[in-house]
Amino acid sequence: VSNQVPAISTFTGGTLFNGVFTPVTAGTNLSIPMGGSAAFLANFATTGGSAVVTPGNIQVQSTIPFSIQNLTATTTYTLTVTSSSGAATTKTVTVAVLVPPSALQYSAQTATYYKDVQISPNTATVSGGGTYTYSVNPGLPAGLSLDPSSGAITGTPQALTASATYTVTAKDSVNQSTTSVVTIAVADTPLSFTLSPNAIAPGGGAILSWDASLVAGVFTQVSISATPADATLPATFGLSGTANVSP
Repeated sequence: VSNQVPAISTFTGGTLFNGVFTPVTAGTNLSIPMGGSAAFLANFATTGGSAVVTPGNIQVQSTIPFSIQNLTATTTYTLTVTSSSGAATTKTVTVAVLVPPSALQYSAQTATYYKDVQISPNTATVSGGGTYTYSVNPGLPAGLSLDPSSGAITGTPQALTASATYTVTAKDSVNQSTTSVVTIAVADTPLSFTLSPNAIAPGGGAILSWDASLVAGVFTQVSISATPADATLPATFGLSGTANVSP
């Protein structure tokens, strides 16, 4: 029937390698790197007429894959199949061109952490607007970890570690990547204690002093004991100090 509207069974984006077309997963858009190529495959039926993909006004044939090269912007391609009578039908495919990630940075590019002291999260920022997975090489010092989804470095260092560099890579779904080098050292907690006087007469007292401000967050609790055990020690001790000393 000459007035019958042409039928398009499928119009799909994918990849083309050595003449073999591989479609994207059903229900998803095709994503490619900046400057990459996209392949398409259409299956339609019409008598006479034409089949054109726009933009580009590309003449296509049913079941024969074709490619569009050097794409630099996300574009929706429309296949229009027109019969000899002028009846037409359309289908579309969207190709997402991903901007490559860049400018990966950390809130602390160089950091000295302290053994057994939980660190504040060292967070990552990256330009590009995509969804990224993160990895690091070599592995971080014992007790620290890299979140593969956000790139944040967190944890509690467990061993002294000399200053060293670690390369973090952020990679998008089409394997475009960027890197950042962070420098990390794990040092011993720089605290010293003084007792004044250092010799106490029976019934006397002394002052135990330290500078808690040297490493923020070191103290969660303080306990005092005697060796050998001294049953006369009180169960609790009063603590005093300058502002911002914890506890």
